[in-house]
Amino acid sequence: MPSELDRIYDAAIAEVTGEGGRIQVGRDPDTGLAIVTNLPPTLPTLFDIFCGLHADMEAVVAGDERLSFSDLNRQATSLARALVARGVGKGDRIGIVMRNCPAWIVTWMAVLKAGGVATLLNGWWRGEEMMHALTLTRPKLIVADAPRGERLQTAGCPIPLVILPIEGPIEAAIAPLMDAGEADLPIVLPTDDATILFTSGSTGLAKGAVSTHRAVTTAVYTYAMGLAALLGIRQASGNPPAPPRTLVNVPLFHVTGEVPVLLNSFVVGRTMVLMPKWDPEEALRLIEKEKITYFVGVPTMSMELAQSPSRTKYDLSSLTDIAAGGAARPVAHVERLEKTFTGAQPALGYGLTETNAVGCSNFWSNYHDKPASTGRVMQPLVELAILGDGDVHLPAGERGEIAIRSAANIRGYWNDEAATRAAVTADGYFRTGDIGYLDEDGYLFIVDRKKDIIIRGGENISCIEVEQAIYAHPDVAECSVFDLPDERYGEIPAAVWLPKEGHALHEDDLREFLGERLAPFKIPAAMWRAEDRLPRLGTGKVEELKELCLAVDADTVVFDDELSPAQQRNLEKILGRTAIDRTAVILDIFGQNAHSLEGKAQVELAQIRYRLPRLRGKGKALSQQRGGIGARQGGGETQLEVDRRRLLRRMHKLEADLRDIERVRHTQAKARQRSRLHRVAIVGYTNAGKSTLLNRLTDAGVLVEDRLCATLDATTRRLQLPGGETVLLTDTVGFITKLPTQLVEAFKST
Repeated sequence: MPSELDRIYDAAIAEVTGEGGRIQVGRDPDTGLAIVTNLPPTLPTLFDIFCGLHADMEAVVAGDERLSFSDLNRQATSLARALVARGVGKGDRIGIVMRNCPAWIVTWMAVLKAGGVATLLNGWWRGEEMMHALTLTRPKLIVADAPRGERLQTAGCPIPLVILPIEGPIEAAIAPLMDAGEADLPIVLPTDDATILFTSGSTGLAKGAVSTHRAVTTAVYTYAMGLAALLGIRQASGNPPAPPRTLVNVPLFHVTGEVPVLLNSFVVGRTMVLMPKWDPEEALRLIEKEKITYFVGVPTMSMELAQSPSRTKYDLSSLTDIAAGGAARPVAHVERLEKTFTGAQPALGYGLTETNAVGCSNFWSNYHDKPASTGRVMQPLVELAILGDGDVHLPAGERGEIAIRSAANIRGYWNDEAATRAAVTADGYFRTGDIGYLDEDGYLFIVDRKKDIIIRGGENISCIEVEQAIYAHPDVAECSVFDLPDERYGEIPAAVWLPKEGHALHEDDLREFLGERLAPFKIPAAMWRAEDRLPRLGTGKVEELKELCLAVDADTVVFDDELSPAQQRNLEKILGRTAIDRTAVILDIFGQNAHSLEGKAQVELAQIRYRLPRLRGKGKALSQQRGGIGARQGGGETQLEVDRRRLLRRMHKLEADLRDIERVRHTQAKARQRSRLHRVAIVGYTNAGKSTLLNRLTDAGVLVEDRLCATLDATTRRLQLPGGETVLLTDTVGFITKLPTQLVEAFKST
């Protein structure tokens, strides 16, 4: 049943978009998709109209510099004329790579006004990563700040490069671009390309996601429409908000920074307070000083504010909304934020770079009631479907791939028709690569991820890209990259590598090598050197195993060798099926044959310790974002986090129970010493043999107590007895009054 807030919000949207409403919705004559018909369809006209509407309002605060919307538009128009005089024409790609600063905003506006395509490079990339993006898109000009310009020069960038002194006031910062005179600006059409943002995927190197002016403006108006409805709800309740002011702590080169934060601020007249880089203490100071009302970032950021020991030193009462995107927000965070920031309400968004950040949203009491959901679809401009086999649209409650359709979707990937075709269904839905379902109220729950990527604090990392960088080292023979769960970032990259024979490659040397080729966030946080070859299968063997699995309808392959988590992950990637080793099978056998409470607890504890570092696949976390901070605004506590939390709680309970049993056993041991009882461990290769011996002991009437005692060392994965003696298998431990000779012989035979 829809919530009360759902009904109120739907009525507010109907009022905003209805006859006489501020935003009118129609259909694109070419695509049939919903579009806004009474607001500017291109970004240059959007800037002109809304900067005129909010002319004297404070638009940007950066340190001591304060610029109005009128200031931004005037500077951008002058720079756009200078760019055209430099030879920039319609459709020319212009690379922008700077940290957040007024010069970034003005340059971006100017490129769009000049008819160029704003090509937004990731400012965290290293030179080689930037060169890939530049080789792909071939910009006519690159505009950079000094640190990133130096990286490009070191990488041998052949494209004309202008480095701006961004630390100065805006006139001085853009002066190096103003030396070619002025020229008339072109007419920009809604169907013209506007932006290229880069998004990583499972295939490796970043792809360029191309959006038209119609797509970007549709995305902006989708967000503005929602804010207009919420504003109406607040005003109707007698609680009108203060003038909107947002802290821009997410990178502007990512879709959240560009669309719902930057562009939406033009439409709603919201002041943007820029942060050059994230720092929780500085964020708290700016929230108080600048009376920030709206905060958005990856969940890590809001929790760092909540957990800051100096939080109580600042007046944060101006905050009304704390939104998240870029990574999954654990359910527990929602309650924590509500208790910490009593005047602010958490919110969550779900979108992709390829959808220009639109998709679903969850906010206010709805988010409190359904904190594991990413919310309802952003109607009336966005459509969502759950796809089954053959792209059939599935009903509520059934799981499938999430797909999004709207006029805000990208037109495709730059110079990659194959990837574009693969990403879009025949009826125009973009395949997100996430698995989820809709409940009866239309709320989306994301439960899995199809693509082989790692999302670290909102940044997409392709396992293949990192593996390729490791393989580039001349001393590396083999490697495998995978994800590990992390409390702060959600996921972190990890790697195992095998050096070539005769080469003593050290981890520090490999890290230094990767540091020259990968952005810091892509470098594996944990690395292990393998001593033996990683499990690898030739193409023939892979096909043979796959055919065998299909023939017997199997989705799991069991290997006789012990597999490390990295090896197991590598085999699963190669085969496309679950891979388990003999340790998992042995533990399962132990679990089925444990006789006593302690034996069952020991086995369950060993199974948990075995499973924890291997949680992934369908247990992996999955309402997270593609393409960087804000590129996928995804939400709720992930299944991976739920499973880890549940297993850790159970592990702690078992450990406590076993400690209690051990204390009782210690008391019993003293009694046994007085009665001269002896202790024996039954060890063997076959469970049947050990069970037979146990039965003989029981039948002989000499068994006082039996228990299974097997622990699994998390590092060596060897089964051990409490005394520390390593054994291949250990089953029942009994305490007997005497050990008959015939039973000793039987024990040897097993």
